[in-house]
Amino acid sequence: MVLSSSSLIFVIDFDKTISTNDVVVELMELYGDPGWQEVEDKVETGEITLRECMEWELNSIEITKQDYVRSIGEILQLDIGAKSLFTWIGLNKYPVHIISDSLTGIIEYAMEVKKLGVGLDYKIDAHSIIWTKHETISHIHFSNEPCIHNCANCKVSKVIALKKLNPNSTFIYIGDGFTDILAAHEADRIYARKDMFLADKLVEANIAHHVFLNLYGVLNDLKAKYGEKYISDE
Repeated sequence: MVLSSSSLIFVIDFDKTISTNDVVVELMELYGDPGWQEVEDKVETGEITLRECMEWELNSIEITKQDYVRSIGEILQLDIGAKSLFTWIGLNKYPVHIISDSLTGIIEYAMEVKKLGVGLDYKIDAHSIIWTKHETISHIHFSNEPCIHNCANCKVSKVIALKKLNPNSTFIYIGDGFTDILAAHEADRIYARKDMFLADKLVEANIAHHVFLNLYGVLNDLKAKYGEKYISDE
């Protein structure tokens, strides 16, 4: 059976989903203002929004572009099943939208330098560092304007928009955390990393989902559900 290229559409988080660590957090620990953890505590108490927190954190990072790229290479830990999952998705010509509160440079490093994106139709939607001519940070460009949910990256609105453009497609969501909750609710099939915030909240809300220890688990479940079904070259 030959599937149309739009039969499945993947929306995937990055930090602790494609990667197993949160690279932005580790960059904050190395190059951010020492008070960044106190700022995160204010989100939990409702004093500031997640967007305000991220704006403060990211703009407090002091790093050169050279050290930024070097540090990504040293810090980034990819899930052991990421390459195999993306290879299967690419062979079937399913599009992938990586929507994340991470930084585009981190995700591009994974997709280009680590070659996760080879043969894959993918788009990255994340925040960007704007560099000065001296390759120091000028400012952070957020991926969207402030939203009604106070998100830094409003994943749910972007999934809803994709669904309107692709009404006959099945949406697969893969994520782990707090920022994935609303967007995951819009998907047809949800994969949540085991023992993380998203999985716990889906259980509480009695929403059907599949847990995974690593992305090999997601791949195996997808193959069981949809088969290999590689697109014919004809």
